Amino acid sequence: HGSGDRDVEAIFQKEKRFVLLLDSGHNLRYIKERVRPDLGRRFTFYVASNLSLPDEEISEIPYDRFGTFPEESLSLLIARRADG
Repeated sequence: HGSGDRDVEAIFQKEKRFVLLLDSGHNLRYIKERVRPDLGRRFTFYVASNLSLPDEEISEIPYDRFGTFPEESLSLLIARRADG
């Protein structure tokens, strides 16, 4: 979150569960461009936006929607590998 590029695909390869802080530059589209589809599809994802606000929303989304899902500028991506 706002601290430069990380090897996002390495996180997907090594971890069974993780949370990423998203911002306008490091968003779902950014992740989709850096993670192979076969690897991304191994996970169940939730996007949490506007936490603790009246319009708070938590949505389950598939990896294939990472480029088109309408997200807030500050969100959390919660990931859990299907075999984990």
